[in-house]
Amino acid sequence: MTIRNYYHIALTFLAIMTIALTIVSCDTENNLEPVYEDYFVRLFGDEGYQEGVDLVVEESTQSVLLLGTTTEPDGSRRLFLVKADWSGNLLWQKKLGGPDDEARDIEPANNGGYIVLAQSRDPQSADPTENVKLILITPEGEKTDSVVFGSPMLEGVDYGIERPNTVTTLEDGYIVTGSLEYTTTEADGGLKKVSYMKLRFTNDLEWDEDFLYYNSQAELASGVRSVRTGGNTIYLLGSDNKLFRTENGVNHNFWLFGFDNNGLPVGNKDIPLSDDRQGMDEFLTAVCPSFGGGFFLVGTQTDPSGRQDIYVSHVANDNGSLLPGGPGNRVLPSDGVTGRINPVSVCKATRGQQGYLILGTEGDVGTRNMWLCKVSVSGDVVYWSSTFGAGDRNDDRAGAVAELPDGHILVVGTINVGVSNLKMGFFKLNAGGRFASQPSMP
Repeated sequence: MTIRNYYHIALTFLAIMTIALTIVSCDTENNLEPVYEDYFVRLFGDEGYQEGVDLVVEESTQSVLLLGTTTEPDGSRRLFLVKADWSGNLLWQKKLGGPDDEARDIEPANNGGYIVLAQSRDPQSADPTENVKLILITPEGEKTDSVVFGSPMLEGVDYGIERPNTVTTLEDGYIVTGSLEYTTTEADGGLKKVSYMKLRFTNDLEWDEDFLYYNSQAELASGVRSVRTGGNTIYLLGSDNKLFRTENGVNHNFWLFGFDNNGLPVGNKDIPLSDDRQGMDEFLTAVCPSFGGGFFLVGTQTDPSGRQDIYVSHVANDNGSLLPGGPGNRVLPSDGVTGRINPVSVCKATRGQQGYLILGTEGDVGTRNMWLCKVSVSGDVVYWSSTFGAGDRNDDRAGAVAELPDGHILVVGTINVGVSNLKMGFFKLNAGGRFASQPSMP
């Protein structure tokens, strides 16, 4: 059975919210009173614009660390960190980095703190192109170390633009996964983008120069996340356009590549994880551990007509080697998905009926909402879907989703509360994706 909820945070509620925020101040921190005792919307920010992209749940302290980007009144961009409890109360907020940093990912570090990933650019530097920035912070948001690295120089020229997506914590360091966009056809045989596991950063954020760009040799490729599957085996999961695994083509597929702890290829290499059909494009956007020890993959599928659907796939972990497996690949049932949705985050849902929570942004630029659904373990049933935002007036974007131990759902994203007035939005929903106090769905 499919249950669909279209609240738009109740348009009336968002209208009241927008008016109230405008009256108080568009550029100061604002918290909305919860609609019900256990379900709320909170907005965090101050001067300028604040966007929410990721979160980490701390079960021991019943708190959550939210990561985003703040655009200051002078146009500079810094990392924006917020810590709140599970009731939505602000504990602290801080800014890090600059002068042009864009938040990408936050993960628990291997020293008890957190590792933050950003795409960084310094217009005043000798190399003004985008680079990778990693920052180690304490649980209270204090910076302890940082490092910035760019793409390799070729004959003294920086040909590349870094597009980092995620950072993976290992026992002995960190790996950044993303893509490298070359700016000239002379670079690397004319490849435009190369998916990669960007260097291995050690605990003190030094790096191993031998751990570089083993990648798909497709013309266009992008890495989404790297995962350790046991022992020294690490896999990159992403997308590329290597048609039928033999030549570059126009269609893209989910893809994986295996490495050992020293960056040398091992295990399954250059394997498509989505149906390799000419004219059908699958782009991977989010990954989470699956039930059974493998991984659940979420992205989009576009057919030759331009229709875009949410596409899911499974990979199994066979003694440390990843291979296509589980329930197989599938498009989410159309009765559970309406409109154009770009999934950005996925997590396991272990409370109630097991499955996965998929968070995405629905609609076109200017009229976007956040969209959340719960699907079965196989991905062939949409238990419920919920849309929240006010797409007829605002432009809201999804960031990340997590499930609390009691089944409540936390979401971070970006809310437009006025004319281009962006604030980090923090939401707590019940297990059915609703703000209302009512029986939870499966």
